[in-house]
Amino acid sequence: MNRPVIEEKLLDLMERGVKLQPDGGRLRVDAPKDVLGLEEVEFLMRNKSDILALLLELSSGGLTSVELGEHLLRQAEKAAHSARLAQAADQKHFANHEWARSQRLLAAALELLERDT
Repeated sequence: MNRPVIEEKLLDLMERGVKLQPDGGRLRVDAPKDVLGLEEVEFLMRNKSDILALLLELSSGGLTSVELGEHLLRQAEKAAHSARLAQAADQKHFANHEWARSQRLLAAALELLERDT
């Protein structure tokens, strides 16, 4: 799975209250009851090494919160563009999904950027 897809899924999980933490070679997961379904557990298991690498990179200063915030802003921009295209093609369900995704990404980006100011 590619990194932007993993980042998007992790962002979704974090918004739902899931906390992920690297612990040696293990991935510690703390989640509210009924948040993690089979699909989410399979995603975490299937992408464990990539998730651990990403979390370690973030925590070791490999990527600053400003850089991550800027990345999330770019992703939000792309989602908003996809939503506009879907709206123009009268694909309302997909447009709504992309608008919601764009808003989640934007909120996460702003939160990260505000931490450094």
